[in-house]
Amino acid sequence: MVKRKAQGLKATTPKIDLTGAREIATELRRIGGNVNQIAKHLNQGINPSKGELEGIERELSAIWQLLSMELQE
Repeated sequence: MVKRKAQGLKATTPKIDLTGAREIATELRRIGGNVNQIAKHLNQGINPSKGELEGIERELSAIWQLLSMELQE
């Protein structure tokens, strides 16, 4: 947004409110933790479990749903 303003363009208002942004940030932190665990296992030569991969998939789906809901409002 700052870049657009510096270029003389009209700044647009974000569509996601503070509450929605916090929920999305929480979900992203959870995914980050899972990704770090998987990376640690891979670096140790251990394959990630099916449960870990399914957990990330569920969390990504939850974030997608949150984003979709926020953008429709």
